[in-house]
Amino acid sequence: MYNTEIVAGSLLINETRKLAQVMLTDSSAEAWKHAILVENLLQKNTQATAKRMGNLIRHRLEMGEASIWSLIAQNDFELAGQAALVLAIRHSQLLADFMRQVMGLRVRRHDLQLTQKDWDDFLQECALREPAIAGWSASTCEKLYQVILRILAESKFLTSSKEKMIQTVLIRPEINTYLLNCNDQSTLACLELHQ
Repeated sequence: MYNTEIVAGSLLINETRKLAQVMLTDSSAEAWKHAILVENLLQKNTQATAKRMGNLIRHRLEMGEASIWSLIAQNDFELAGQAALVLAIRHSQLLADFMRQVMGLRVRRHDLQLTQKDWDDFLQECALREPAIAGWSASTCEKLYQVILRILAESKFLTSSKEKMIQTVLIRPEINTYLLNCNDQSTLACLELHQ
């Protein structure tokens, strides 16, 4: 249910836009490998880093289909970011649950300041559902928190990853339509924190 793959990168909007275009053109493993390792589309210094980031982005992109890849690859940065967030939420149950449970509760209470205690309490609750989490190292837990904060800041759900103040985000109509057409109420609930 919960995994730590998200530590490989935050929202990575620019990189996701490039790789969504690859998926739209040719989603084969060969085309993907060529884009990542030969063309160095992600502009990473080592192939290991490019592969790790590429794998994360591909796993996220595989949580959708051509219609959302188009939203990412062929639209403005804000819309691409919201579409990338949809896929990140689908890919990471940890991110989804944090948004729905922790941030949603804070919004309903009109107390918009996230704290380290929110994260620590959240992980303890998650460990009750999935005992393997109790075996995660402190550094892994901290890295997960930092990446999730960066994702939320990049998508404008937080003022910044340091300030950690929740803000209202106007979800673009294209994202609402996409999620309704997919009947994806779960992801929509993550985006609509006030619900």
